[in-house]
Amino acid sequence: MNFFKKIPVRLRLFPWSKPATQRPVVLSVMTPDFLPQWQFCIDSQSGYCARHHFEHRVIDVSGSPLHPTWAKVELAIGLLEQGRDVLSIDADAEIASNCPPFTDILNASPERDIFYALGVSGRPNAGMLILRGRPQGTALAFLKECVARKHEPVPPEDFVTVNGENGHVIWLLKKEPYRSASKEIERVWNWSIPEHAEKAFIRHYTNYLRDSFLASRA
Repeated sequence: MNFFKKIPVRLRLFPWSKPATQRPVVLSVMTPDFLPQWQFCIDSQSGYCARHHFEHRVIDVSGSPLHPTWAKVELAIGLLEQGRDVLSIDADAEIASNCPPFTDILNASPERDIFYALGVSGRPNAGMLILRGRPQGTALAFLKECVARKHEPVPPEDFVTVNGENGHVIWLLKKEPYRSASKEIERVWNWSIPEHAEKAFIRHYTNYLRDSFLASRA
């Protein structure tokens, strides 16, 4: 049974320079109850894709037996197997109008397959991952190993939440061959503090930035 379906969001259709099967993908998942508050983030992702001729996939995982973050990993695996580059991003992440195409990151470091920014804890944050699409690539192997080991407890220093995938991402990025195939990028790609948020490429409304945002709307 296919538990995933696309959430209807406000999108426009554009003529693409590449066939749909080759275009890079910005991938996000959510449940319908999550959509109203963060529609502006989804709209920003849609606009980003329109500017750079990427495909935007927003998937409803409310019927999936998996935790939403693990469902996103499963969906990303399918795209990487097709050879498609992926920006995996949380639904509460707003992409600024001046954000460069994420493929620039891939092109600048062709020897690396996995790109991440550090979160407020100083560890990789899985709310934004840039992944190179290759059927035999290290990014694909990395996600598959995360899924294969999702029921294994992570070391205490890598723990984030009970159900999410972030702890496994932190843990396995320390191991070879993933450590050598990954690269830390600037935090402006996954900014989650109020200070200087207006200068970030991606504003991720988690941690302190979420608290500040919700307080401003109270």
